[in-house]
Amino acid sequence: MIHNIKRYYIFSLLRGASLGTPIVLWVVFLQQHYGFSMTEVVLLDIPFWVGKFLFEIPTGVVADKFGRRLSLAISAVMSSLIWMVFALSGAFWVLALAQLVGALAATFQSGADEALLFESLRAAGREQDYARISARAGAVGTLSSMLAGLVVGLIAATNLVLPVVLTSLLTALTLIPILGMQETV
Repeated sequence: MIHNIKRYYIFSLLRGASLGTPIVLWVVFLQQHYGFSMTEVVLLDIPFWVGKFLFEIPTGVVADKFGRRLSLAISAVMSSLIWMVFALSGAFWVLALAQLVGALAATFQSGADEALLFESLRAAGREQDYARISARAGAVGTLSSMLAGLVVGLIAATNLVLPVVLTSLLTALTLIPILGMQETV
């Protein structure tokens, strides 16, 4: 189970890098590329937060019953596809539906990643290392997000869609460490 820890760090790095676009560019992208008003941008976020509220418990049951890896893989595939929808469709209602589905994808990841890390450490007899390793992985993800945000800003100066496509690809790449991890239960 120790190999899960290394893969978890890689997962955190890739996940952090994929957050560069939503953190730095999301509002600008919707306004400048699709011409949405600030009100429309805010309205597009509502389906996401409603979905997060509705889907959190059902997707947690999936992770508990069928496995953390499966839950994380579903999240990665769905999120990658949703980012491609954001890159290719400017229709408000399509993007609103994509936001709802994006919330479903986000809730498949929510908690499953940390549970897999904890269970891996427990299986290796290293439960006491959980807080330290989780914090380090969080720092890796944060640093990766910050650097990706800088790169996103540079790329967006010439092409607003390319960072969104790259986000889709980075999200898809999280499947590599996810599928390389082992379930603990």
